[in-house]
Amino acid sequence: MKEDYAIAVRSYKRPEIFRDKTFKTLNDNKLLNKMYVFVADDKEKKTYEKVLPIGTRIIIGEKGGCNAVKAICKYFKPNSRIVFMDDDLKDYYGNITLTNLIEDGFETIDKEKCGAFTVSLISNKLWTKDKPTKECRWFVLRGSFWGARNDYDMIVTPMSHADDILRTSRYLEKYGKICVFWKCGFKTKYGIEDGGMQVSGDRLDTESSCNTVYNNYSIVQKYFKKPEYSEEAKLWDMKIKPYRQKK
Repeated sequence: MKEDYAIAVRSYKRPEIFRDKTFKTLNDNKLLNKMYVFVADDKEKKTYEKVLPIGTRIIIGEKGGCNAVKAICKYFKPNSRIVFMDDDLKDYYGNITLTNLIEDGFETIDKEKCGAFTVSLISNKLWTKDKPTKECRWFVLRGSFWGARNDYDMIVTPMSHADDILRTSRYLEKYGKICVFWKCGFKTKYGIEDGGMQVSGDRLDTESSCNTVYNNYSIVQKYFKKPEYSEEAKLWDMKIKPYRQKK
């Protein structure tokens, strides 16, 4: 019997966006039976209950990006399998089904001892045409979609922006690699939709967040370049250093 997994979605003040995007994506892929949506408080839960079908598992967690992740890790058993998803992911694309991606992802991280898996979010087929379906290497574990066994000390961070950078650094330090599915991803507009974790009150501006994480964590400096402003994304970010296989 295959080991089960849960799909945990953080959502804040986005009941309709969640319903029309991530909820629909999971429904289209017959994965609603795996899904738990975590909201900030009882008031938020009641709002979501009015929008979502009866029977949807709505869990009261904590307000704020990093606190929501903390609540998810506390809710599920240690070492259990969790997929973390944002609430605004739509139109999954890939050369394998989303179900197969998740199942293969968990099997791969156990077999290859790489700790976590994610998707590339690169929809340019010309760029990815020569890439394998998956590869275990250095890669950024973006917070929008990733899977791992529940390890509180690895997953939980004290910040809500650039938390994925610190988390990636932890996994690379411990495992030396992350499993990336090159040809799979979702369509999303980062930080543009109304609501979301960016308005939950615990995020600094992206420049301050990136500089704070980079300057305060030597492990981040080991795997990432100095923060830079991205004209394309319209925010500050850090690029991962060139891949070096851990010996």
